[in-house]
Amino acid sequence: MRNSAKVAAGVALISLGLPTLVLALSTGPANASDITATVETVGTCSWELSAPEEFSLVPVDNNAQPLIEGTNKYFGEQMLLGGIEPLTLAMTGRYSVDGVTGESVDCSAYNNVRFPVVTATLDPDMPETFTATYVDSIGATQTDPSLSVRLVPGNPLTASLYSPGLVALTRATPSTLAAAIAGLTPNDFQCLYSRLGSAKSIMRGHDPLHTGTNKMIMWATNVNGTYDLVSESRCEISTLVMFFIPEATGTPDAAGREFTLAGPVLIYTLSTVDAAPATPVTPGDALYDYEEFTANQILPYLPPR
Repeated sequence: MRNSAKVAAGVALISLGLPTLVLALSTGPANASDITATVETVGTCSWELSAPEEFSLVPVDNNAQPLIEGTNKYFGEQMLLGGIEPLTLAMTGRYSVDGVTGESVDCSAYNNVRFPVVTATLDPDMPETFTATYVDSIGATQTDPSLSVRLVPGNPLTASLYSPGLVALTRATPSTLAAAIAGLTPNDFQCLYSRLGSAKSIMRGHDPLHTGTNKMIMWATNVNGTYDLVSESRCEISTLVMFFIPEATGTPDAAGREFTLAGPVLIYTLSTVDAAPATPVTPGDALYDYEEFTANQILPYLPPR
């Protein structure tokens, strides 16, 4: 009896184990669930430059202010000519609807903001001379070589960023700094925080190779990753261009007549770099190195953003 019980128990154990093995081998096919998501993206922001199409220069004083009537005539003495035209550097998006392209504030830099650099050059295909012409008594246009002006290192074409507030700031002394800062506009602050506004550019005449005519006049590093109407990355400022008519060496053919000076051509170029320059590129005659100027004299006095 004892042996029969053992056999029966063993059979029972084996019988209990078989259904478990059958269940494990008979699970059936697996069910798969796909996971999807939809995310709308905005267009890529890009830098855009709006530069003046032309400069109309008039006789000015050393502060770039037009001369009063009666003193703005050429008497044969050296005369300064200057003109101020608006320039805008902005980050914006673009959209296209039915083939029409326009600006969009719905854009992003996608954490890869490239830093804009604006340079100004003299057109290498144009002469570095302002050719003087006048209309004679019979209505024909004539050239007057004695009044034409060639750009040379001693008489360059100067181009610099300009606004009354930023000009006062670059000329400020410790005693006038507070007043200069008080005179800044919100746009001036935007330009300062974007590191725009104090660098100068000198267009020197070195015909025919135009050596030294390519100078950085502005660059920006402090920009937002997105563009919107409230904190748009934009700097609106003017460009001042000046040069001298030299002292006359004889009687001009156009004496007593109005004469016109035409040329050369100034080219603005907008490019981008992956990283901001370690230090600004400023000509040697700049009043201050920009980094030192802003760090030591400007930023400590500016209100926090």
